[in-house]
Amino acid sequence: MFHAARSGHRVRFVSCRVRRVFLLVLCGALCGLLALAPGTGWADQVDVFGGIPEEERPAAGPGLNILLVGSDTREGLSKAEKDRLHVGGAGCDCADVMMLVHLSAQRDRVSVVSVPRDSYLPFAPHREPDGTGDSEVRHSGKVNAALKHGGPPLLVRSVERATGVRIDHYAEWDFGSFVRAVGGFGGAPVCTVRPMRDRGSGLSLSAGAHMLDGLRGLRYVRSRKIGWGVPGDMGRMRRQQHFMAGLVSGLAGSVAFSDPGRLADLAQAVRASARVDEGLDLPRLVELGERLYGIGRGDMEFATVPIADFDHHVPGWGSTLLWDDVAAGRLFDRIRADLPLVREPDDREPDGQEPDGQEPVPVLVDPRSIPVQVHDGSGRDGTGAEADRALRATGFATTGTPLPAEPSEGTVIEHGPAAERAARALATALPSARLRLIETGDPDRDFPVVGEPTLHVYVGADYQGVRPVRYDRNTAEGGAVTGDELACL
Repeated sequence: MFHAARSGHRVRFVSCRVRRVFLLVLCGALCGLLALAPGTGWADQVDVFGGIPEEERPAAGPGLNILLVGSDTREGLSKAEKDRLHVGGAGCDCADVMMLVHLSAQRDRVSVVSVPRDSYLPFAPHREPDGTGDSEVRHSGKVNAALKHGGPPLLVRSVERATGVRIDHYAEWDFGSFVRAVGGFGGAPVCTVRPMRDRGSGLSLSAGAHMLDGLRGLRYVRSRKIGWGVPGDMGRMRRQQHFMAGLVSGLAGSVAFSDPGRLADLAQAVRASARVDEGLDLPRLVELGERLYGIGRGDMEFATVPIADFDHHVPGWGSTLLWDDVAAGRLFDRIRADLPLVREPDDREPDGQEPDGQEPVPVLVDPRSIPVQVHDGSGRDGTGAEADRALRATGFATTGTPLPAEPSEGTVIEHGPAAERAARALATALPSARLRLIETGDPDRDFPVVGEPTLHVYVGADYQGVRPVRYDRNTAEGGAVTGDELACL
């Protein structure tokens, strides 16, 4: 499979490597969850699938799917533990965080879809947990409550019905496991473009790069009210994805994973801390690791289920989220077909239809909030003015006055450290452009960098026009991006 049969040494190396990579990705995903159940860790195997009639389940497809869940229960926590973890308040024994992880059949991609906890979905038929009534009931509710109404089997059945994706494995983690795992892995790197403060989670971070230990990591992924950016659960899920991507990339260079003994201890610790389905044992973990050999940050992609209504009120349930059935259907079509979530421009829909090349391409930052100065180095009269007008027409806040520049073959977008996401949005409109980061105090540049909102486009001879872009809330808060694109939030 990996051409490892030529020598015993190679076999041992590959075995260690695949286990290490799988544990990096799986542990990173699990540690990225927010409201994991805070206790001492379950180490339980649960009969998740045995009670689900086979005829009710979606058909198996290429690749493998794991449902990762974090419960918000506070059961078993003392007041001192709650204070230390900053998890006061009462839980509802609900699935506060859900991530559907798809491992591609070719072992070259990991796709992670966050399922908002307040999604209003039909529950699979079930008996209520209070024991009243002898017959099964059918009703809808917030998907996070399915865990309380019928445990992991009901949650899995309900998610499978809503997505059409067959779930192969189930894993549920807690607060204590999160803190211990992140600490044991040496911390997780994150990056923030502005200071983050959240009294609710206890988070306090200055702008810039940080290495978070388990406790600060827990506060980071739990934060919902940081005072800027995308508010509430949608922004929090993006930060969880950012945390996961950072943890995986940070662990990739860890020398601890080159030690087989340390690796075995880690595998046992991961397995012992989780509540999992009966089939997810240590041999299965190793087998799954073979599917992930060589996975890096750029091979991971993240998305959130598209939402049509962010404030759908339902008696007894309060404010809920309604999925965008069409967009969500397309997302899960790609999961079932084992296709990347982040599409290339010439990518086809699963039904074989070509996307309309004239349709605006979604971007993660509102173009109206991005000031742009165009510099013309194309060597063609009027090209700079044309580029300025076209960028303004698709929404960017251009100056309207292009400046001359030295002749250049290629188009370049220069940006400061805090403007990377805005620069990526601009690069979407200029497909031939490459990004150039200008560090603080660059003596070769006559414009400020620190706090400088303006992006500078140096139009080169390769300029062939502007591709229209559009901003929408689903794209900004949950559109599909690679792990590389979550470099700094």
